[in-house]
Amino acid sequence: MVPLKKSALLISRVLTLILAWFFLFAFLVPAHAEESQSFPTEHFVFYFSPPDQKLAKYLADLSEKIYADIVFDAGVEPRPGIEIYIEHTHEAFLSRQPHPVKAQEWAAGLAYPELNLVILKAPHAALYGTIDPVKTLRHELSHLVLHQALAGARIPRWLDEGFAMYEAREWTLRTTAVITTVTLKKNFIPLTSLEHEFPVAFSEAEVAYAQSFSMVSYLLSSHGRDAFHQFILNLKKGEALSQCMQNAFGISFYEMEQKWHKYLRLRYTWIPVITSSAALWFLVSVSFLFVYLRKKHQARQTVMEWELEDMWEDESGHSPDS
Repeated sequence: MVPLKKSALLISRVLTLILAWFFLFAFLVPAHAEESQSFPTEHFVFYFSPPDQKLAKYLADLSEKIYADIVFDAGVEPRPGIEIYIEHTHEAFLSRQPHPVKAQEWAAGLAYPELNLVILKAPHAALYGTIDPVKTLRHELSHLVLHQALAGARIPRWLDEGFAMYEAREWTLRTTAVITTVTLKKNFIPLTSLEHEFPVAFSEAEVAYAQSFSMVSYLLSSHGRDAFHQFILNLKKGEALSQCMQNAFGISFYEMEQKWHKYLRLRYTWIPVITSSAALWFLVSVSFLFVYLRKKHQARQTVMEWELEDMWEDESGHSPDS
């Protein structure tokens, strides 16, 4: 009887193993195959599930232009073969993240420079607000490029976030309002206090991001890309921030910050003038005058057309519509 029991147990185990293999191939393999679809480009490989094929193709078609823009501004190239995963659901976005600590639910994309990896959430998977996939790709790729360029060096937080926002074209009317208010009140957050972390409070964090974007934009537009590239190379060497600024731009970090403040005052202090009540009434009056003159011109043109039609009718003896 004992051998019979052992045979039955063996058969049971074999059947269990067969069923396990069946379910593995019936469910796991198709799902994996679905995720393995890809679009390769010169510098990227886009991975996606079938519902996101159009989105993946759209981003793949834009990716090389985005790559060229970022490399042109940064002055350095990332490692080849960047993998970009477009996740169809929030759950897939979470599971794709390689670290045990997951990103916040509002995150639309993540960059892992050490893995040469970018993870994007498809727009329909957003839990909060809306997702612009192009801006998200630009933003995360900028982080990846900068971190790979400065691997092993300390990256000022304002530079990291400001460069990503600059490349993603994330300047909005809200950002303009924030930087204008800070400029008028002379209530700047010192950039030295934004080297390691940003404020937690929402209003202060808004200021930190706006200042970071503005500072990076100022360095690139007012002092040129060659100097900005040298600034990046100096940081990679591990030089102190003020020394990096001095060697790249010819002035200390403090002096550069003061020049930036002056630039902001020249650019933004005229805004309250044009938004005053007197200025608004003037703009309204000009608008009404423009509309009145336009309508008068259109009326004159209509009358002239009627007069021409009457003249033609008198000369021909019949209506032009007959």
